[in-house]
Amino acid sequence: MTFYLRCNRNDFAGYISSRAPIGSNSVIKSDNFGDLPKDEMVLVWRESPANEFSLPNAIVVNDDALVDFHAWTGTYFRNILPFSAQCRVLAQTQAITASVAQPTCWASANRSLDTALVIAESAAYSAGVIDLAKVPFSGFERSLSYAISRTVRNYDNRTLEDSKGLHTVQAAWLMARELAGEQPQGLSPEIIRQVWETVLKSNENFTSTRRREEMRLVLALQQYRNDGQVSLQAFRQCFPKGNLAVEIWDALTRSRESRVLAFQEAARTLAKGSKPTSRQRAFALGYAASQIQPGTFEHLSLLLPIAGKLPESLLWFGVFAGLNNDTMVDSYSGGLGWLLRRELGRQVDWLDRPTCDVALTELAMGLTAGIKRPIYRNTSNGLLKIEIYPLVDTNVRWSHGQQETGLSKGSDVRQRNLFGEYDSRERELLKLIEQMDEQTDSLFRLRRKMAALLSSDRQGS
Repeated sequence: MTFYLRCNRNDFAGYISSRAPIGSNSVIKSDNFGDLPKDEMVLVWRESPANEFSLPNAIVVNDDALVDFHAWTGTYFRNILPFSAQCRVLAQTQAITASVAQPTCWASANRSLDTALVIAESAAYSAGVIDLAKVPFSGFERSLSYAISRTVRNYDNRTLEDSKGLHTVQAAWLMARELAGEQPQGLSPEIIRQVWETVLKSNENFTSTRRREEMRLVLALQQYRNDGQVSLQAFRQCFPKGNLAVEIWDALTRSRESRVLAFQEAARTLAKGSKPTSRQRAFALGYAASQIQPGTFEHLSLLLPIAGKLPESLLWFGVFAGLNNDTMVDSYSGGLGWLLRRELGRQVDWLDRPTCDVALTELAMGLTAGIKRPIYRNTSNGLLKIEIYPLVDTNVRWSHGQQETGLSKGSDVRQRNLFGEYDSRERELLKLIEQMDEQTDSLFRLRRKMAALLSSDRQGS
């Protein structure tokens, strides 16, 4: 049961200004928002506001009034900006979706699959140049897989299907990066979403799909869930040469050396092919790599040389590593997986106070209103946490220095990549400088030794 009050903007402004409790006769107990006229809103509290003043836990407005409402709060409540950091502001359709959010059985049915996908996506962005062990946790939180994982852990499949939830999360995640001036990545957000959709459809209660090629992958994943391996028939369907697929599939069941050789042969074959077959080829290659040491990320680096042609193969590698019955993904990189599990599994409710610095709609309104770059009081230095979907946050790099000087040019605030904390060329130059310093020190030590020897020889003569 929740407490709500239907009011207009003038009433709401008066309530905020007076900071007084609301009479108990005005507050109604109900979970039904009803139809909202355009000029009205519903204030929602978890606890009754009749005894003391408190900001609503959520505000529900008409679907086509959300942007205008943020513009209004930006004008009349400048001391509570960003307003969406204090109170969750939702359109009516969003509120209906958020109100049914609750922990799902995702973790019990999918082992460590979501943590593995977060790591695999991050590895794809790094392209082998950045050591993932040196990437701060916020870099993994920044991935699309992290946002999707938070979504599937709080909304069941039917809700996501009805509301096109994954499409919305993908579009909102991409919009947040564009607003922050980030450049596009080599791994397409659409590819990431499609891998997640295939994974969701491989669950027993969600098997419908219209595409024959996708159905093959769904069935192959179901086989892997049940039997711990992909069948020879499913593996062959992903290969341009059926006979070679038989040899490789057979070698993947032998010694580790045979499995490595089988993967190398698969990589040479699957790297070539038409674009329509790229999903099937990436699926087979990711599976082949995962079978070298099942349930681990030990041989992820083998996929990096071919990632430019089949970047999706890294994601499928993560899927198989995370779904393995004996998966050890959680222990990867000093327990990174365990930390991901902890954070991804945090329970949230739509009437909890927001954990973001700003909601996406308010951020977009502030950046596109023709004014200077907005200044936000963010909770993490250098990062801006954005709610892109009810109960789902992502982050972007956000410099206080750039805000305070009012810079608005995209080039001034553009992030070079998803892991912008590390510029690979600068790091390589620093390594070379360190090596030069070491060599210089060695030369000086040799010169001192030579000088000492010459000095002793002269004294002896």
